[in-house]
Amino acid sequence: MNTQRTGDRPDGRAAVRAAELAAERAAGRDAGRWVAGVPEAVAAVLFDCDGVLIESWDSTMRYFNRVREELGMGAMGAADEEYAFAHTVEESLRRMVPQELLPRLPAARERVSFREILPLVRPQEAIEDFLAELRASGRRMGVVTNGGAEQFMILEHVGLLRFFERMVTADDVAEGKPSPEGVLLLLERFGASPERALFLGDSDLDMLTAERAGVPFWAYRNPRLRAERHVASFHELLA
Repeated sequence: MNTQRTGDRPDGRAAVRAAELAAERAAGRDAGRWVAGVPEAVAAVLFDCDGVLIESWDSTMRYFNRVREELGMGAMGAADEEYAFAHTVEESLRRMVPQELLPRLPAARERVSFREILPLVRPQEAIEDFLAELRASGRRMGVVTNGGAEQFMILEHVGLLRFFERMVTADDVAEGKPSPEGVLLLLERFGASPERALFLGDSDLDMLTAERAGVPFWAYRNPRLRAERHVASFHELLA
């Protein structure tokens, strides 16, 4: 999930960084240090889901506003929108639903079908080609998301689930991001050390997760984050 809307165009700094990264990749490829868009030493590539693999701002907003509608509440304000896009469903609902409405929340959620949300989700441009190159190069790939089990259905819907060996959702860990638990769980399953992994995310939570796990972090379409690389488009990572 993301702290800026994924449909926004990257600003001038991101465009400059994209050009710099393209030059770095070209130099590195000539020297044999890059394979399939990432440093050759990287054995495992981990991804956030919302805002990185998929464009999901509209679908996320639709889901939470539908739940609020079922509770007789109005649409979210900007602060709740930003929070909901980055945090788990449970955390977001606890934040936005008044205490007196909590007893009605389970029934309200049951009346909101993800089938009405799915048409609003689409894969990021060029992500399928990038994932195909990574898989062909033998990299291990996984997803660490603050979403729940619905993320399997969503990634299947957009045709991306087939690329990943494992996905860790908020249902699989005691604490969601920024806890490093999900990242470390995947690295253990993959037999990869943190320094030989890479985490691509787009939010403060993703950045903090990577830092706490000791994994190099690449920021997707969010130039204000601390990151080893800033990626404005997956096109720039294609061989």
